[in-house]
Amino acid sequence: MAADIEVVECTADDLQAVAVVLEELSTAGTGWVNVDPEAALDPQDLPPPRGFLSYRLGARGPDIPRATWTAPGARTPANVGIHHAAGVRANDQLRDAGRPVPETWRLLQDHPKRGLVLALPTPTGSDALPTHEGTLRWLLAATTILSRVPLTGWWAAEIHR
Repeated sequence: MAADIEVVECTADDLQAVAVVLEELSTAGTGWVNVDPEAALDPQDLPPPRGFLSYRLGARGPDIPRATWTAPGARTPANVGIHHAAGVRANDQLRDAGRPVPETWRLLQDHPKRGLVLALPTPTGSDALPTHEGTLRWLLAATTILSRVPLTGWWAAEIHR
């Protein structure tokens, strides 16, 4: 049976509904959320989609990036990722833009084609962890920095339970 997919629209200033979903998925220990920005270009002005060979053999991700949050499992921490076309060393680009990866997050991957993937800290009871809303705020800001097309500020959170 196919999983139900729910879509919630949001802006970086109004993330509460999506943050509530992240809490539900964290508690359940399953699921993920893809967050896609709305491009501020007319559809005819968007970069043309790449063909199969270009995508498979090319060395970059999509022009319009996609952010993903994955729920923690029994033995794995929650992860966030950004599939982007910003090229090499996205981690350095974010730092240079004034939005570094938080110190307690662990870099798992920084690849020009497969994107940036980070493990969030595992709660130990005394840690001051970022809230789900804080995590989303960082993720959307970082995705905006790594975008190669202008964005409107509207986002669609695609929830996979």
